[in-house]
Amino acid sequence: MEMVLSVGVDVFLITMMLALAAFGLAIIFGLVGVINMGHGAMLTLGAYFAWWTTSVAGLPFPIAVILAALGVGLIGLVWPEFAVTGHAAPGVCGLSR
Repeated sequence: MEMVLSVGVDVFLITMMLALAAFGLAIIFGLVGVINMGHGAMLTLGAYFAWWTTSVAGLPFPIAVILAALGVGLIGLVWPEFAVTGHAAPGVCGLSR
């Protein structure tokens, strides 16, 4: 019975993670009309970063998830400046524009 409960929780968590990514894609497509494939890449990067911080750095999982969200958010903030313009513009990330 314990194994069935564990598998059920795992299935629920994986389903919610995929639903979150799907909702993000649906919102971006509905508002902008463009399919943004960066959602999956950022989700994968965040999952990899959380795994790395728990297994290699040895941090507790909740802290790893917070650090992964902050890290991926920072990458998402900086990435367009380098991908679109090819360099960091004078107001890095558009914060001072």
